[in-house]
Amino acid sequence: GGAYAEALDAARGALADPSLLPSARVLNEVREAHGGSYVGFAVAQSARHRDALERLPFPPEVEAAFARAAEESIAERKAIEAADRVPFETYRRQYLSQDLLAGAYLKSA
Repeated sequence: GGAYAEALDAARGALADPSLLPSARVLNEVREAHGGSYVGFAVAQSARHRDALERLPFPPEVEAAFARAAEESIAERKAIEAADRVPFETYRRQYLSQDLLAGAYLKSA
């Protein structure tokens, strides 16, 4: 079909001119715009994507859903904290005295 023929033509074009491949375009931008730094390229791409996402409309119903989720999370955290009957310092000492944290697993290995 037509899609197959188009894909085949594109592949032939890439074989004839590898600079048309996405990887070649990335490597070229890394060299020319970011001094050979892939990290610089990645940071720039992240900033581009962030900017594009920030320009998208944020539906009020989504914002309201996030606000409800935050309120529910805070209420759940408060309920967990209120139900806790062990003082934090006692919990901390028990946690740090566990064999795994004390290095006992190294002695048995």
